[in-house]
Amino acid sequence: MDEMISFDADDTSNDIVVLGDEKASNQISFQLAQAFYNEMTGKSERLSGKFNDSYLIKLSDIEQLHFRLTQLTEQYNICSANVSYSVQYNDGASERFTSLERFRSHAPSKGLAVEEITATYNILVILPKLKRPQEYKVRVSFFSRVAKIEKMREELSALPFQVPLHQFESATTIKYSIDYVDVAVAKTFESAIVSWSGGIEKTTPRPWVRKLREKASFAPRIAKYSLTIIAMLAVLQASTKLIPDAGYVVREVALFILFSAAFIIFSYKIGSFFGRKAESHLDNTYEKSYINLSQADVNLVSEAENNINGSIKKAILNIVVTIILGAAGSILANQF
Repeated sequence: MDEMISFDADDTSNDIVVLGDEKASNQISFQLAQAFYNEMTGKSERLSGKFNDSYLIKLSDIEQLHFRLTQLTEQYNICSANVSYSVQYNDGASERFTSLERFRSHAPSKGLAVEEITATYNILVILPKLKRPQEYKVRVSFFSRVAKIEKMREELSALPFQVPLHQFESATTIKYSIDYVDVAVAKTFESAIVSWSGGIEKTTPRPWVRKLREKASFAPRIAKYSLTIIAMLAVLQASTKLIPDAGYVVREVALFILFSAAFIIFSYKIGSFFGRKAESHLDNTYEKSYINLSQADVNLVSEAENNINGSIKKAILNIVVTIILGAAGSILANQF
């Protein structure tokens, strides 16, 4: 066969597929063409998307998504539909529930913080003009950024090097996929999911922490060069008092140069050390996003909040210590 199959995708409501010439007898709807392709090849297409906003996902949000998708299917001729929930906890345990009711009853009573939830909908739909049911699979996954990062913090603490935890802040918090035959049906499901995600509560950001963290890479350089400059100025000022004239003893001049060089190098190293520590602590802060099903999740978030606040305090402390050392060096030079 050398006949061409073509269609016009500008208006999905009246899509027509032309087989061969453009006679009316050779025209079928795009819906029928998709069904024909699926029946001949056994393949389905997939829509997918993801979000990385800092969500606070509650049980009521998951219930709301279920009600929206269930309500959406009422406009179609549904042969069968079922939903299952897979829950992964932060200790590695996992459970699977075959209905919203079982999920609602058992998951919050587990007593463990939730790391990930996946809701999977299997739906058989008979569309107009078609006699055979088509299978659609809608999968929506929710991720707790707090659970994943805090678990990672514990695992990485034994390593001899630092892994910046903030780099995981952009990780996906919600993702979805829709396996479909008819793209119009899939787009309807996708629209409902996107609309639902816009109504989820988001955690309160701290812009000043983010801005401070963005500049954290400059902390080691600023600290070490600032202390080095202060040390050099202190040495310069001390030299006018300790070496007042050309007749000064050579040995004492040599000792002065030796101690001055050591003081400058020490200041450089100290500044570099405290600067790196400040950067390291700031790199361990992140915006919280989590799932809240039970008190165990609340406890984990409180622990994460303490860790984040502790990192901020330690970073500020290292910056303050650097400033104090610089001031002390300047005062010390004035005592000569």
